[in-house]
Amino acid sequence: MTIISNRLKTTIDITAEQKLTFDTHTGEVLLRQKEIIKRYRVTTDVGKQCRHPVDARTSDELAEILSVHDHWADDLIVEADKLLDLLETGAISAGAIKLFRQILLGLAGRNIWFGKLADIGTKREIGDLTRADLIRVIRQGKTMPTKVTVHPWYGWRGDRMSRQSYIGAWICVASD
Repeated sequence: MTIISNRLKTTIDITAEQKLTFDTHTGEVLLRQKEIIKRYRVTTDVGKQCRHPVDARTSDELAEILSVHDHWADDLIVEADKLLDLLETGAISAGAIKLFRQILLGLAGRNIWFGKLADIGTKREIGDLTRADLIRVIRQGKTMPTKVTVHPWYGWRGDRMSRQSYIGAWICVASD
């Protein structure tokens, strides 16, 4: 008995703007549908006509900056399996992992979180994450929220194409 569902494959042809479903065994196209492909073009120069995301001091400023050149600013990725790997190695405590996950779920954009660390975790947990190089804390004074950048390998909000360069910068590897 042949299972048909394993033979069917769906793909999008961006040149013809069609969604195609075909039989992988015979190559026969079974279904064609018109597909609207979301295209996005950046029309401003980052750094000249708008600021860099790392220059943001609040989550509102970051949202404003990213609205110019990151059409996918709402896409959040949290790598749960990598968090479990951290727990398995025993390098940091379970409380620190919970704090790290909470920070990742609250990312304002890219790998940046804004808030008050004392409200969500202990100094020991924050110290564990800092020593493990999972977060970098930037104090901005008493009136501004604390800015935390997280390791982009574990969590990211926004355009995934720029994530790779952030990972390279975090671990000090030049990217092409």
